[in-house]
Formats: sequence, structure tokens, C-alpha cells
Amino acid sequence: MRPWNTLKHLGPGLLYAGAAVGVSHLVQSTQAGAAWGMSLIWVVILANVLKFPFFEFGPRYAAATGESLIEGYRKLAGGWPLIVFVLMTLGTMFIIQAAVTIVTGGLGSYLVDYAGVATLPVGGMDLGEILWGKVDSPSGRVVDPIGLSGRLLLVCTLVLAVGKYSLLDKIMKVVILLLTVTTILALGIAVVDGAWPQGDGFGASEWADPALIAAWIIPLVGWMPAPLDIAVWHSVWSVEGKKTEENGEQRWLRSRLDFRIGYWGTTLLAIFFVSLGAYVIFGSGVEIQAKAGAFARQLINMYASTLGEWARPLIAIAAFTTMFSTTLTCLDAFPRVLSRATRLFFPEPAPLKRFNGYYWLWIILTAVGTFILLTNFLENMKQMITLATAISFVTAPILATFSYFAVSSSLVPAHRRPQGGYRLFALAGLVFLYLFAGFYLWTLF
Repeated sequence: MRPWNTLKHLGPGLLYAGAAVGVSHLVQSTQAGAAWGMSLIWVVILANVLKFPFFEFGPRYAAATGESLIEGYRKLAGGWPLIVFVLMTLGTMFIIQAAVTIVTGGLGSYLVDYAGVATLPVGGMDLGEILWGKVDSPSGRVVDPIGLSGRLLLVCTLVLAVGKYSLLDKIMKVVILLLTVTTILALGIAVVDGAWPQGDGFGASEWADPALIAAWIIPLVGWMPAPLDIAVWHSVWSVEGKKTEENGEQRWLRSRLDFRIGYWGTTLLAIFFVSLGAYVIFGSGVEIQAKAGAFARQLINMYASTLGEWARPLIAIAAFTTMFSTTLTCLDAFPRVLSRATRLFFPEPAPLKRFNGYYWLWIILTAVGTFILLTNFLENMKQMITLATAISFVTAPILATFSYFAVSSSLVPAHRRPQGGYRLFALAGLVFLYLFAGFYLWTLF
């Protein structure tokens, strides 16, 4: 099968990649490499390996049963797992959506300013002012990341309104392909032109310091490769995007291939971003800025100064498309899973059902709540992302437990349940998640 034909047959796996490759890669992985060189790359690899079963359980359950994990949670223990999942989602969705959106806004502000859009006059006003809003800075006129974030939420809503799942699917294929190519190219040039990163990595003394572990390891592992909620999202995308002409065996095989390409592809990209941070920033002595716009400009300026001015638009576009795909995918996923859960408890009235009303009510609530959070409570990007990743880290063992029991229960045909060594591997990963979350909570007291 030709590569493009293979790509056309992929769907939920690339939606997973669009949601996963974002803050955890561009921000957390790059900062880990920038601060500690290559010494934390094994942490990234270990987190991806140990979390693999719990992300795989989402598409596994969907392929084996034809239902999402939402329905699976509803059928477990009288429905309590679904109630807990909904409460956890409501408690985290605004901060997670805000975190990915403000990073996207910061990168978008850089791109708009770099392209000169903010200087194009339209009827006595600048086009940038009409579209985005702007502020002045010592370096020149730049776009306000919070204003841009609000408009990004509006653009994402319109994309979902026009194309729904099919357009989201097509966009993710283009975005992930562009990101992969540009990242590999940038890293390849950095490796060829640069020396092996030199400096003090995350050594024995750092591992003995709980504060440093809480500051660096927990955020890095918390969203690596992504919040565990995405396993549930993936199961929903798998059900809604399934091909009706496929029989059970075809659906099973395609789902496994689709997931593995998406999962291990994002793992490689995480390694690439750590390496980019190590080769380009590590040892420079420059402190990473906390605010979204300043972080975007600083990061891209460092890359351009090391790789050459030609790389500036390449890195900027790759970074922006990474975060835009995450913002778009999250804005679809939260309402999609919450609307599905809502229907299980409160059947959708006919007038609302005709227009997928629950989904759109949740989209409006998510977008409005996120923008209110951005404009009133968030000033420091690093603090916001650390909080979001910490919450995801602490809740991950609970979601992993729900998913494990769902795929191991009688709801799934016996030959599709985790077996033998894979089952033991999943249990070992579950122990790891609980121990690491417990350790993090211990560092807080």
C-alpha cells in the first residue's frame, strides 16, 4: 500500500497525535532539553512505554465492542466510574483548554507579527487590530496572545461547525505530516551543525531533591505523551469514525495499526523536541520566559540564531501548527465525550438531538469558560501549565484503573482482553502511576 493510501486509512490515531503533540512536546520536552540537556530523555521514553497500555485500552475497547469507554464506564460498578470521569473532566477541562490555547496564542502572535499582518491598513485600522487586537512592546508591535487566543477558540469552533469529524480528520493528517517533516529537518540540521550538548544534566543530586522532581519530572511525565483522558477521547473517535463496511476483524486490525502509528509517532516527536532543546538552548544561560508571547519569540529566536535565519518561519510554522492541532482537537474532544456521557444520564430531547444540541452546548460552555479563565486568572504560562499537568498526573491512575477494569471485564470478548505478559505489564504500569502520583502528593506537604 502506498504511503498516502495508508495515511488516508488512518483517523483516530492521528486525532490522538493532534491532541497529544502540544504542550507536552513543544513546551515541556523542549524545556527539559534546554535545562538539562539529554539527561531526561530516558524519562520521556519510560513514561511513554509505561503508559502505553492505558492509551491502547481506548481503541481496544472500541474495536472489540463497537462502543466507547464512556459506555464501558457506565456499565461498571453501577455507573460510578462514569460519574467520577465526568467530574474529573469538568474539574480539568477549562485549565487544560486554557493551557493549550494560550501557548497557541503566543505562537500565533509571533507569526502574525513576523508576517507583517499587523501593519496592513484596512479602512483606517490595521488588519491585525481588526482580527486579533495588539499591544506595543519594546521589540515592536506584536499581537496580544490573550486576544488571539479568544479568536483562535472562535476559529476552532467554526472549523468544527463547518466540517465536523471529517474536516477535523483531514486537518490532522496535514498538520501531523507538516510537523513531522519540519521537526525532523530542524533536528537533523542541528545535529549536523552542532556539537553534543555540554553541561550539567539532571544528576544524582537533582534526583535527591524533591522540589526539583516536582518542578521538572512531574510536569514532564504528567502530560507525556498526553493527559490520560485522551484514551477515552480516542475510543469515542474510533466509534464515530468507524468504517461501516468493515467487519469486526478488519476493524480490530485497522484500529491497532492506527493507534500504534499515532502513539509511537508522538513518542519519537517527544524525543526530537527534547533533543532540539538540548542542542539549541542547553548551555546558553538564557532563562526561558514564562509568558506565552515572550516564550514563543524567545524560543524561535534561539532556533533561528543557531540554525540560521532561514529556519525562523520553518520553526514558527511547525510550532504553531502543533499547538493549533492540539487546541482544535481538545475543543472537539471535551464536548464530544461530555455530550455522550450526558445522553446516558439524560436522553437528548428531540429538538436538540436534531442539531446535536448537547455537543454544541458543551462546546459553547468550554470555549466561554476557557476565555473567562484566560482573561481573568492567567498571567504566568509556566504556572498554568504546571498546574494543568499536575492535575492530570494525579488523576491518571484513577482513569487507568477504570480503563483496565473495562477492557478486562465481561463487556469485552475474552480473546480481545489483555492476556498474559501484556496484562502483567499493564498492572506494573498501574503500580508505577499510583506510586509516582503518591510521591508527588507527598512533596506537597
